[in-house]
Amino acid sequence: MVNENGTVGATEKQTNPPKRNLHERDLEVYRQSLDVNLEEGLARFGFALFHSLPPDERALYREALGLACQDAVDHYNLGGACASREDFERAIACWREALRMDPSLCEAEFNIALAYERMNDLAKARKHFKHYRETATDPEEKQAVENHLAEMGA
Repeated sequence: MVNENGTVGATEKQTNPPKRNLHERDLEVYRQSLDVNLEEGLARFGFALFHSLPPDERALYREALGLACQDAVDHYNLGGACASREDFERAIACWREALRMDPSLCEAEFNIALAYERMNDLAKARKHFKHYRETATDPEEKQAVENHLAEMGA
């Protein structure tokens, strides 16, 4: 704030809100437009910003457009989107399909375990954590899962 003598007061701070870059702002407008009316949003913006969306968001919009998942990664991402909305049953189904299509996608097994844990089905969570532990290749990951299983009483 400027004092009567035209100088900025010593105890007053001038704050500027952080500026978002143009792309972030456009992406937010794009999201809002798609959320209000998917068809109108696409008519207005097309798919220009579609691939800038995080994979889980893209998966939900693809589904809303009636576009089927093409591969294991699509199913995996759709599972993540469902889980973020706490639709764990659907997320598990998506991750199971991802694993069916690509058995090496062990992250899906881990997510299934987490989903069961969030649903308080600890027996199934333990089963999937154990399976993940057997398929994981990172020793630190294996140890972390082993520790978590011990905390769960497995």
